[in-house]
Amino acid sequence: MEPEVYRRKLPHIQPLLGTFFVTYRLHNSIPVHVKQQLLDKFQAEKARVIRLENHSIKIIDELNRRYFGQFDALLDLCAYCPAYLLDNGVAQIVTDSLHFWNDERIDLIAYCIMPNHVHAAFTLITETTKSGRANSLKQLMHSIKSYSAHEANKVLKVNGDFWEEETYDRLVRDSDELRRIVRYILTNPVKAGLCCDWKNWKWTYINPEYDEFS
Repeated sequence: MEPEVYRRKLPHIQPLLGTFFVTYRLHNSIPVHVKQQLLDKFQAEKARVIRLENHSIKIIDELNRRYFGQFDALLDLCAYCPAYLLDNGVAQIVTDSLHFWNDERIDLIAYCIMPNHVHAAFTLITETTKSGRANSLKQLMHSIKSYSAHEANKVLKVNGDFWEEETYDRLVRDSDELRRIVRYILTNPVKAGLCCDWKNWKWTYINPEYDEFS
């Protein structure tokens, strides 16, 4: 099967079999105007770099990483919306939604549930689901987010959007990058000041097969 391409604000190319780093967040966890300011700054810098004759993919990739780091730092402040994911019942729902597809549609590598967002790394392990549909990242994330949103709203006794619609995703290129990403996921609670050791954060997970990456 060919890679799936879809558009929302930016085009995404998602191989049907690939390892991905994804981040998804609570609705309104960053106000639209704050995110837009950050995005405008990033796009202006990216346009400036592209105009340079000697620019490289490596430089653009570094800009992308810097933008994501600033974006994630805003999430770590947890300043704009309720920290629903600190609720143990809600966090357990999110955990269950990630493990549900493990070994059937994905090889779950690592994740961390923060107060208002989730980081996860996994590999898509089949091109089609049991129902015959393409096992695309887009469809997988829709399933994970839809189920967890529905169940979390029931626990919290609230209505309306739970997750932000768009998901950040990055295709992992090699084992060295995966190692860096796993470390980033595991240490996010420490960086955010939630604990001193990632092993003490209840909602952090690493597949035992990837322990060497921790």
